[in-house]
Amino acid sequence: MAYASTVRVSVTEGAAATAKSLVQQMLANRRHWQTSGDLLRAYVFCSEDQAQFELVSIWASKAAHDRHEDDPAEAPLLRQLVPHLTGQPSEVAGEVVAELA
Repeated sequence: MAYASTVRVSVTEGAAATAKSLVQQMLANRRHWQTSGDLLRAYVFCSEDQAQFELVSIWASKAAHDRHEDDPAEAPLLRQLVPHLTGQPSEVAGEVVAELA
């Protein structure tokens, strides 16, 4: 069964455009994970007030997720994002138990 993870961050006022640009780059960098079959889907959405962003990743398995957790290739983008965060990111991850396709 697939494995999903969500990461939510809150950004400082006025940082939405920077955050959008960085997460678009992050998803582009993850394309090879999708090509390899590890990453099935990934979405980033922004709250209406543009204060929160959520990354939703659907992985082929927990093992696929774990292989890419804290990937050093994402470090430069994450370092650019950190000054725009208010608080710590929150993550929820687990096995997908139902799906509507």
